[in-house]
Amino acid sequence: MRMSLSVIRTDGGTSSRAGLSSTTIAEYAQALQEGCIFPPVVVFRDENEFYWLADGFHRLEAARCSGFREIEVELSLGSRRDAILYAVGCNAEHGMRRSIADKRHAVKMILDDLEWREYSDREIARLTKTSHTFVAKIRSSITDKVATERLYQNKYGDLAYMETANIGKSIPPEEKPKTVRLQPAVWKRLEEYQQQSGQASLEAAIASLLEIPSSEETSVNPTGEPRTLGIDPALGTLRWAVLERADSECELPPLLDYGTITTTPKCPTSQRLSELEQDLVVLLREFCPTEVAIEIPFLNTDSEINPKHLQNALEVIGVVDLVCYRECSIVPIRLYRNQWKCHVCDFRASDEDVTDTIAGLFDLQVKPSERLDAIAIAYAAICGVGEN
Repeated sequence: MRMSLSVIRTDGGTSSRAGLSSTTIAEYAQALQEGCIFPPVVVFRDENEFYWLADGFHRLEAARCSGFREIEVELSLGSRRDAILYAVGCNAEHGMRRSIADKRHAVKMILDDLEWREYSDREIARLTKTSHTFVAKIRSSITDKVATERLYQNKYGDLAYMETANIGKSIPPEEKPKTVRLQPAVWKRLEEYQQQSGQASLEAAIASLLEIPSSEETSVNPTGEPRTLGIDPALGTLRWAVLERADSECELPPLLDYGTITTTPKCPTSQRLSELEQDLVVLLREFCPTEVAIEIPFLNTDSEINPKHLQNALEVIGVVDLVCYRECSIVPIRLYRNQWKCHVCDFRASDEDVTDTIAGLFDLQVKPSERLDAIAIAYAAICGVGEN
């Protein structure tokens, strides 16, 4: 539909841009005068009959400069706040490429709101189409609330992120997982019921008997799209990434999220493995992957791997195997380092080469010492590496 320019409001702070580009407005105006047809601008109409512009500020100004009195609009029902929530992420996939200032302004629009600032870094990153690390950095600089992730340098000189939201907090007793002993006959009957009912897991079968929703039914993967979780195992900092299978083999699989799980240093290994196990359970229940891929060390007599690091890596792999099978009935795909490196670049490539390749492939902004091995592992697995 077409709408008069005079009724569309641009004074409600709904623009996610740090500022409008006069060059872009001039280019759009010239294109309009030459007969070019632009996509409609997005407008929200509230209960007071105010029309708030959410997307298309450059197009609207170009239309005014060209002498137009009306413009094609895509109209939605919603308040000014709805328009803001739409605006903060709309320019990530179309229009003039967002600058760092634009992304920062979009994140600040959320953090300046008393309600929205309580959202987690990952939720704000999802809304603004940025990274959770970018949100954490801005949150710590402009609000009194400490970011939920803290950047630190480990003993090897690498930068890593520590999840700090739950430091000092304890899990309420009613939320902790319970353990119950069952007689073999009872366990066998439950397994028989699972097979008869066609449930994917024993938890789902028990939930069906009790007529309550299982964790699988309340997952965040309602579409059931195939998802691959890639894991670069380490006791100190485990790296992970989640990719979703693309609609076409010619398309790049979407990167849903990536990050790290860090354990408390100078603590007993058993305690650190327990921390990994708890965080992996949360990760699996949040993304509900359909397959998991993990790097395994190549063992031979000439191996230069530190024996202590090798032992820790094998223990972490064991925890990953346990959690994946217990929570999702998934047996992880095992990939040697040379396998997944050959798929993304070359088996002789350095860590920096791998990071540069993955960052360019997925259009990521990374820090100099950041590692993206987990994304490469997930990408290799989702493309079929290691299936046999």
